[in-house]
Amino acid sequence: MNIKASAEPARSIKARTSLIREALILLNRLVSSAGYSAIVLRILTARRDMASLTIDVASRLSQEDQSLRPSDVNGHVKESEIVELGQIAGGIITNVLLV
Repeated sequence: MNIKASAEPARSIKARTSLIREALILLNRLVSSAGYSAIVLRILTARRDMASLTIDVASRLSQEDQSLRPSDVNGHVKESEIVELGQIAGGIITNVLLV
């Protein structure tokens, strides 16, 4: 019974990590694509609160607490990738706002 209880949070963390990673990959592809970047960036920056929220999420993901990261190698790689993807997304959106 205890094995099941401890395995569930680990699966939940891995699923959350994978979902965040995939969402950031999609966001980065959309804002980097010649065909989609203009409309995606316009939507994300049309309202100040939406732009602030997007940058806030990206920056928080970029500074995720090391203690919350899974200890296995694959989990660490995914978390490191999330940090990098968050930095890229935040940088792109910040650059659009500054222009």
